[in-house]
Amino acid sequence: MEGDKYILDAEGNPVFEPNLMTWSAWFENADLTIERTHIGEAEVVTAFLGRDHAHGDGAPVLYETTVFNVPHDWEPVRHGTLTEAREAHAAMVERVRKRLPSRAPRIAPLQKPRLLSAREIEAMAGETGHGPTILSLIATARHLADTLKQIAERRFQPADDADERDQMVSVARRALHGDADTKA
Repeated sequence: MEGDKYILDAEGNPVFEPNLMTWSAWFENADLTIERTHIGEAEVVTAFLGRDHAHGDGAPVLYETTVFNVPHDWEPVRHGTLTEAREAHAAMVERVRKRLPSRAPRIAPLQKPRLLSAREIEAMAGETGHGPTILSLIATARHLADTLKQIAERRFQPADDADERDQMVSVARRALHGDADTKA
């Protein structure tokens, strides 16, 4: 649509950008977040949209406030100016605080990144309600690791039996794609 692309100038003011390539390059690299507030597990984000969502019908609508990670739907709210967007963000944060209890995440972030053991993953699976899926993934990963270990231990040479090598590779591929019942 003609006249619907905007970028932000150095002071953060929206400026109409008629050139699609200029707009695309700016939009791809720009940080569009105006404000972000965490309330327990919920997150309120206000962002610059980069396009006029009024579609030429009146003053441009260039900002949006959205609520994420909440137990029910919250409709995004759109705004025409940065001032309106900031005011609406503050109002939405207050609204979310009143309606949602502030809770800490169920699983606290780790201080230092590390690999989890199968037991830790299984314990978390029970807590999250995704137990069967996670346990199935663990079983598939274990089978794939065993199959790949067998292949690595064999270290097939060009003179080896091509059928046996192809069978082992086929088993590994099936394991990778979720057929954990296949044995070498």
